[in-house]
Amino acid sequence: MTSTSSDPVVLRGLPADVVSETRPSADLRHGHWTRLGSSGVLGDAVTEATLASLADQARDAARAQGYAAGWAQGRRAALEGAADAESERAARHYAELAELAAEQRTAATALAAAIDSCNARVQGTCEELAAQAVRLGLAVAEAILMREVSVAADPGADALRRAMTQVPAVVPVTVRLHPEDRSQLDVSVLEGREVSFVDDPSMQRGGAVVETEHGVVDATVDAALARVREVLTR
Repeated sequence: MTSTSSDPVVLRGLPADVVSETRPSADLRHGHWTRLGSSGVLGDAVTEATLASLADQARDAARAQGYAAGWAQGRRAALEGAADAESERAARHYAELAELAAEQRTAATALAAAIDSCNARVQGTCEELAAQAVRLGLAVAEAILMREVSVAADPGADALRRAMTQVPAVVPVTVRLHPEDRSQLDVSVLEGREVSFVDDPSMQRGGAVVETEHGVVDATVDAALARVREVLTR
């Protein structure tokens, strides 16, 4: 439907004073929004007011949109900055944890090495003490045996008694003794046994070796010391 010049015009969103002061025509060459340069076109103030109102609305809308966009951009930047700061803090924290873990591993390795070294030294010391104890025990045993031999009235007989306890009485034996022990021997220790004697100058005094067809019984001082050594080193 086409309106005529007589139809009423409805204006919305315009200031009230614009409508009340509207004139039928005006020189638009001096209007802010409707000036047409040097043209002689005439118009009315409603057009000028309408354009001014639309410009204000557009300006307000642009300002609001700019504010909203700026706020959103600022909020986004703040969130990104906070995320970056948190990532940096987490990275520093993880780096500190990794450094601490590395230090702990180094300390644990050093402690394990120190323990191994200490154990090795303790083991070496214990082995040396054990060897010294064996040597001391043997020295004591030898000293005791040699003293017994030196003070014994019949050292050969004492050795022979020890040896004969391991041989049945009915078994013939051959006895090897040092010649001096043989000359001092009390043969009563062999009463009822079939015995042959062999003087052996290579034997140490206080010892005896009894030979049978089944084996040999060594009752020398060296054999006694060997048994002591065996006991001490178990």
